[in-house]
Amino acid sequence: MRRVFAVLIAFFLLVVPAPLFAKSATSKIIISGGDLKSRIAITDRKVLANFRVWAGPATSSNETQWLIIDSSQGSGAERPKGLPRYEVSFYAKLPKERLVYVVFYEYDSSTNQGYVYLPGKADKWYRLNVSTIFHGVEGNWFRAWSLWDDAAKPVLYLARGTVVSPLGPSQRTSARMRTGPPEPPASLAGAATRSAPASGTALKSATFSR
Repeated sequence: MRRVFAVLIAFFLLVVPAPLFAKSATSKIIISGGDLKSRIAITDRKVLANFRVWAGPATSSNETQWLIIDSSQGSGAERPKGLPRYEVSFYAKLPKERLVYVVFYEYDSSTNQGYVYLPGKADKWYRLNVSTIFHGVEGNWFRAWSLWDDAAKPVLYLARGTVVSPLGPSQRTSARMRTGPPEPPASLAGAATRSAPASGTALKSATFSR
């Protein structure tokens, strides 16, 4: 009986994709494209802990705020035309670090609202994404999770030298006027972000502090 059980376990491990067992924490996020001159790496564990790949629709948790998406208002979010489009790549250690998921992100600084697109069947990253996890909502635009918007704004500011308000619409109404570059939100205090060249050479670091 034990032998049969051992054989069944071995068979199960062989036929079920490794990512199913490897619901690892996000080890790195790379932001590229849009109006960026070079890629940006986010590696701070406290920041990365908020943005998990194995979460959201078709998972046991089924959260409405997952990855960098807020799906509480459903899909098909309308967004202004002409926004810079960034590619956001998620890495995990399985056990070696590798790319596991990619989405597209646009941010409207006039409304402090971001938008996220999950690649569909005809898109470049679809096969990679669904081999990691299939949500059943691929090929749609969603509103970005405010936690991600607040984390991404100061990072994008540093990379392109453009002033972006770190406050959301509800916060701006009661905030005092200030000058100079925006301060990073609490979620990024002490977080290291790095310009990440494709060559893999030494990365130039910039650390947020309050």
